[in-house]
Formats: sequence, structure tokens, C-alpha cells
Amino acid sequence: MSKNEFHKLYELGKILGRGNYSVVKEAVERNNPDKKVAVKCVTKAKLTKEDEEALTIETQILREMDHPNIIKMFNCYEDEEKYYLVTEMMTGGELFDRIVEKEFYSEADAQKVLSTLGAALLYCHVRGVVHRDLKPENILLTNQNDDASIKIADFGFAKKVTGAGPGDGASLTTACGTPGYVAPEIINGKQYGKEVDMWSLGVILYILLCGYPPFHDDNQVQLFKMIRKGQYEFDKPYWDNVSAEAKDLITHLLCVDASKRYTVEQMLDHKWLKTEASTADISLALKELRKFQARKRWKTAITTVKVTNKMGNLIKTTKSVDQQEAAK
Repeated sequence: MSKNEFHKLYELGKILGRGNYSVVKEAVERNNPDKKVAVKCVTKAKLTKEDEEALTIETQILREMDHPNIIKMFNCYEDEEKYYLVTEMMTGGELFDRIVEKEFYSEADAQKVLSTLGAALLYCHVRGVVHRDLKPENILLTNQNDDASIKIADFGFAKKVTGAGPGDGASLTTACGTPGYVAPEIINGKQYGKEVDMWSLGVILYILLCGYPPFHDDNQVQLFKMIRKGQYEFDKPYWDNVSAEAKDLITHLLCVDASKRYTVEQMLDHKWLKTEASTADISLALKELRKFQARKRWKTAITTVKVTNKMGNLIKTTKSVDQQEAAK
């Protein structure tokens, strides 16, 4: 990281967001005030050794990423108190917030999103990069235009594994992610790899097509039990106008057995993504998605940002409940 150069090159502006040990701010280049960037300002004093290691991995991975649908990091700097990660400015907000503004919605819209995310994820996976926290909040739009491109952001939990083939690199063990999108093997405490991203993508696709998540329960222990069993439904009337091909793809992504779950290559080769999607109206999903977004914002306002310790504690609680039930 370049030392003590940041403030010579950039002027910080308003706060865009906050994390456990960081603040994301808008900034402009001093030599080019028209160019805005986003800067993740990380307070060194708040970092544990594990946090330092995770930040180093995040910056290394982002430096290597060069794909039109992955957020671009320009550089990173440090001074005595902070690290500064400078990335492109994403002014279009979250993908789901843009979708709910639509008046008409069809499978073709969802198909475009999944194809784009699949291409970006393929780029990551062939390079051995596992994102580990794919979710709607991390799918952002470049600007407010209707044709704005979407990008995967927040590589704070990303990790590199060895091998690029199916099943390769299943060596990760850290319990991390976001509860509704986390794969069964993480909850079960097993070693895992790139397959966890495909599960998360399955959850996102499910929401794209009906407007609500496949696994939902306010009790997170019960939520984890549903995920471990792969317990979800294609409820009427929300799925009535969704094609059999789209449902088939979801079943291959939300497959509890990670060894049988679709890889990103298999997903991109699936007939639903290979043929022209239905333009039948599934706007009922918009109504549900608006409710989902409203609930999500409310929960975000009253809860702290997820951390690996919290995920680990949730998994321990789930296992404890399982043991108690087995003893009865």
C-alpha cells in the first residue's frame, strides 16, 4: 500500500455507508474534481489480526479483478491511522431497488441479470476466487440510467482456493456470509469451496422470480434448519407464470449436496439461459419484492452489520438445538 499519499491525491466528501471498522466516503481527485470515487476508510486501531489479514486478501483480490461486472479498485493507501481503498463510484444503488421501480416485469428481465452475474462469477471462479457473500445488497448499478450495468461489490469475505474445476479447492472452513444466503455446508461446519457462491446465486434467482426468499424465518435457528434441509416451495400463485425451465435451474442451484450442485459453467449452459426467456407477466413478483425490500431496510436499521463471529455463534446454537432435539 502507498504510504501518506492519499490526502495529496484525493479530497474526502460525504459518507456513503458504514461498517464495523470502516466508513465509505465519496471523494474527488484533487487534479480532476469532476472524477468521483468511493473510498473505504478503515481505522487501523479497530482491526484484529484476522481483520488485517482479511483486508490484505480483499485488496489483493480486487487488484487482480478486471471485469466489466465487478467493481474496480483503483488503488489503496495508508497513513498512521487508516487504510484507504479507492474504488469506482457506484451511483445507481442496489439492483433490487431499481427493479421495484418497474411497472412490468418478466422472466426475460431476471434472465439478463443472472447471465450477467454468471459471467462475472465465472471470471472469479476460474481464478480460484470465492466471493462468499453474494446477496442483493452487493449487486450495484453504475448509474441512474435505465441501461446501467450491474456489478458485484464487497469482496470483504472473498478468498482464493486452489484449482478451478468442479469440487476443487473445497478447503475453506470459516463460517461467514449472510444468514438467508449461506449454503448448507457452511452451516454444517464442513469444508467448502466455490459451490457456496452457486447456492447464493440460487437464492438470488429465486427472489428475482417471485419477490421473496426461498428460506425465511425470523428465528435464525429455524432458518438454518430449513436451509440445511433445502426446504422451500414454488408457492401458488406467485410461481404460476414462471416457466418449468427456470424452476429446474433453481433446483440445480439450491441443491443441498454441494457435489451435485451446478457449477457456474453448468448454470450458464442451462437451457433457460440458452433460449429466449418468456416475456409473460410475472409482475406479481414486484409487489412481493417491494415488501421484501421494505422489511430488509427495517432490519438493517435495527441490526449491526454481519460478522463472522455472529455467524459462528448462530451455527453453534443450531447444533446445540439439534443435539437437544435428538436427546428427546
